[in-house]
Amino acid sequence: MHRFIIWKAFKCIRAFLVLATVGHWIILLRVLLAFSVTKVNGSCGFMVVDHTVMTAIFIYTMGYDILALALTIIGLRNTPSSSAMWKILHKQGITYVLITCLANIVPSVVASLNLNPIMNVIFAIPASAIRSGSATIASGRIVVTFLDLQSSASTEETNSRDVPLATMLTLPTGAGIGGLVLAITIDKFAGSDIHIDLYEAHDAITTAGAGISLSPRTAEVMVELGLNEKIPHPSSNDGLRGLTVRKSNAPKGGFDVFKAFRSGSSMHRKDFVDILKQSIPSSCTVHFNKRLTKYEKQSPGSLTLYFADDSTSTADVLVGADGIHSSVRKTLFEAIGPDTIDSSKIRHYSDPSWTGTLVYRSIFSAEKLSELDPSNVALKDFIIFCGKGKHIVSYPVSQGTQINIAAYVSDEQKAGTPFEGPWVSDVSLEEVEEAYQDFEPDAKRLLNCFEKPSRWALHVVNDLPLFTWDRVALIGDAAHAMTPYCGAGAGQAIEDAFVLGRLLAHPLTTLDNVLVALKAYQDVRLPFTQFVARESKRTGKMYDFRAPGYYDGTDRGNEREEMEILKEKIITQWDWVSKGEGGPVAEWEKAERQLQEGSRNGGYENGTSVH
Repeated sequence: MHRFIIWKAFKCIRAFLVLATVGHWIILLRVLLAFSVTKVNGSCGFMVVDHTVMTAIFIYTMGYDILALALTIIGLRNTPSSSAMWKILHKQGITYVLITCLANIVPSVVASLNLNPIMNVIFAIPASAIRSGSATIASGRIVVTFLDLQSSASTEETNSRDVPLATMLTLPTGAGIGGLVLAITIDKFAGSDIHIDLYEAHDAITTAGAGISLSPRTAEVMVELGLNEKIPHPSSNDGLRGLTVRKSNAPKGGFDVFKAFRSGSSMHRKDFVDILKQSIPSSCTVHFNKRLTKYEKQSPGSLTLYFADDSTSTADVLVGADGIHSSVRKTLFEAIGPDTIDSSKIRHYSDPSWTGTLVYRSIFSAEKLSELDPSNVALKDFIIFCGKGKHIVSYPVSQGTQINIAAYVSDEQKAGTPFEGPWVSDVSLEEVEEAYQDFEPDAKRLLNCFEKPSRWALHVVNDLPLFTWDRVALIGDAAHAMTPYCGAGAGQAIEDAFVLGRLLAHPLTTLDNVLVALKAYQDVRLPFTQFVARESKRTGKMYDFRAPGYYDGTDRGNEREEMEILKEKIITQWDWVSKGEGGPVAEWEKAERQLQEGSRNGGYENGTSVH
């Protein structure tokens, strides 16, 4: 009698387990199908092991299920003998229970312990599949100057609508200012379990130029990222008391047009990049000597990337942070159809444009200038020496121990024409001094201190009609390289990276609606960056006394009055630095609202609303 009860109880348990098994493995089949289309590469080789293990467990346990059903239907109509029953219980029941524990209970326990990210990803899949009905694993390869969001399958084959993009993200970006800030932002707001690879075109993380201006808007981003305390702020040691604009095209001596408080601070660009390098998250791996040449779209949600060393990679989303010479921008506009962009304007958008301006740059010890001219105005203040068609910008960096100089010579007739020769070249000190023969003595003595002067042909990116197309986005100089007269280029790249990073890290952003996030980024950042670029260009003309309707360097007997009008206009040119559109955090909040609205309404397709 007891054998009959045990056997009946076992059959009931088996029936329940079979039903549970069928439900469980239907869900697991969905995961296996998703893995079957995964693009596996070196950064996620663990997926191959996980796929094999799950397949083996699937076949093994289903084999026992089929055997148990067959034995029950064919030959076990009566209660078996004790030895036969215990043999079946041992072979079918105990083994099945053990396998079920391995496939379900152990993964859940391991996942709950929150062990290292790789173990978490490998072992949590069966349990998470049971809980949510879907599972997605991050995979991908980082590419120089791009964001690569690769999921385990295309959006058509995974239920990624319920999975935050951040949970399946591997980040590739260039290791310039914009790319570094993008990586830091996503890591901070999406979690440190996201693996990030930084691909840099050069053999080290370097930066062009010497000084960088940090406006209150930039400081706002630094506060949000927890980096503000690492940034040196103006003090008596720095000596940056404010901004002084002088009329300097006067060989016997110039005079101050005005002095004004200048919000923000300045520092050596290398020092700023070093701060960002120190803040690279532990989940990052930096790869050097990787330069993108182009990308190709292979299928919806799939991009193939080609590098100068003949290597390739794949990506779901690309963020081009590859500077003014951006290969991403060039490929993006070449790939857009004529129905969207006038084909005659492709070169206008993809190629940088020369402004007709040459910039002579140098950085040298403040002690050198002090020994030559102890009372030189450039030792303490941010100075702009202005003249007809040219001006010099000077300010202390590195806590006042060095002086950064950029001397501009402009020819409006050459704006938009091709520049012949290398964009950056070393020049003689005589060439620099010759350009400013009509300037005041303070300015000339400043130029006498130049060490290893270089000449830069100042190029910009023409106003673009869009920053994103399909799953490709542009940030920083790749999107809006601008003139430096407001010292805003690096700051705008930082704001781009912050807003886009917050959007990509947002729990609402999935591979299914990532276009909504990219469109929100574009709608917030494109108008403002192009506004700043226009204001910067207008400010430069004022410094060169060639802004239409304002003082042009000619004394008509009312020079002081005209200077006063120019002064008021220059001051208002800097209003956006402290006010703008409310700052980058306000821009991010605006973009978040658009993301929320777009996610509810069905998103966008290549910048066009889709409902």
